[in-house]
This record gives sequence, C-alpha cells and structure tokens, in this order.
Amino acid sequence: MTGWLLLVGSAVAFVLEFVAVTELASSVSDELTGSATYSFLWAFSSLGFLAIAEVLKRGRALQAELAEVI
Repeated sequence: MTGWLLLVGSAVAFVLEFVAVTELASSVSDELTGSATYSFLWAFSSLGFLAIAEVLKRGRALQAELAEVI
C-alpha cells in the first residue's frame, strides 16, 4: 500500500505543483511561463517498497506451504 501511495502521490504532487507555479506565474505576468520538476526519487523509492512487499508476500506463501508439508 505504501508503494502505491508514494507512486500516485508523487505524480499528484507534481501536477499540483505545476498548476500552482503556472497560476502564480500567470498572475504576475501575461506570459504563460512556469516549470516544475518531477522527483524521480519518490518514484524509485515506491518501486523499492513494491519489490520488498512482493518478496515478503512470496516468502509468506512459501512458509505457509512448508507448514502444510511438515
């Protein structure tokens, strides 16, 4: 859940930042200028959380299967 929240949250934060910067720039001048940068650090960390969650899920499944065998 944390991985998906980080992945979606970073994209939403980028969109909100871009809209805010564009609105601020347009209120100051007539030109439509403004920029925002997407932080790939959050996207990569979310992929790391998703990978760790998958490893733990598979480990629990193997442990449950082994408990049935023994």
